Amino acid sequence: MRGSDGVSPGRRRDLLSGIICIVVGLGAVLEASRYTIGSLSHMGPGFYPAVLGALLALVGVMITGAALAFAPAPDDADPLLAGIPALAGGLQPPGGPDLAGGPDWRGWFCIIAGGVLFIVFASLTGLASAIFACVFVAALGDRTTSLRGSLVLALCMTLFGTVLFGYLLRIAMPLWQWPSAG
Repeated sequence: MRGSDGVSPGRRRDLLSGIICIVVGLGAVLEASRYTIGSLSHMGPGFYPAVLGALLALVGVMITGAALAFAPAPDDADPLLAGIPALAGGLQPPGGPDLAGGPDWRGWFCIIAGGVLFIVFASLTGLASAIFACVFVAALGDRTTSLRGSLVLALCMTLFGTVLFGYLLRIAMPLWQWPSAG
């Protein structure tokens, strides 16, 4: 299905997403430039935001480029899946097609709740439980992910985050702590 301008909704969404990533990434780089960047061996407070902003802008360029370069099939079907009759019309979520293009409130809620839980758990019980809670709840926002899939993802990310931030980067946050009773 194409809009009145001949551009498919998925392609328009990709273009807009890419542009937003570019703008936010460049904004982060601009803001980070107000701080000392430093070097790889002696990073300043602006180094990490500048690198993340640049990476976000780069991802935005790739998303926008892909949306402009690869035209969808005439009926928005995936040509790689054309030989499979059940999937020839394109991949659809289990509940059928997108519900009139409205916002996915479950996804929004789970992602925001994941961030809030990270803050709460990090201050109460430490980094490892905060990573687990954040990833587990945010993964539940995807309607195609099962509880088991969310659990496995959260466990893997907790292990990875604990090793990376706790042991390799030595972030000044306890990995585990028990909430104080008073």
